[in-house]
Amino acid sequence: MLGKRVPGGQSGMTKLELIEALASFPDDTKIVLDGYESGFCDVLGLELVDVAYQPNGSYYDGAYQRVDPDCEAPLKVLSIKAIYQTGMKD
Repeated sequence: MLGKRVPGGQSGMTKLELIEALASFPDDTKIVLDGYESGFCDVLGLELVDVAYQPNGSYYDGAYQRVDPDCEAPLKVLSIKAIYQTGMKD
């Protein structure tokens, strides 16, 4: 798995790191995301969203949660949207 460890237990990848990693694969390589339970899903698109790091939520929630863009110091992240068999999910 590609990525780096950052302070606070978060791990992540920047846009530049993603571009560099993708450059090592053939241009016609299909990109998929992990499925909800198993398997893989097609990528629908990308969306820039405002989030806050909130790692203490339920085990099934992501560590980042959407916040109002007017909140104090939101983190702007690029969300990759997936198409699951029953529809779209962030």
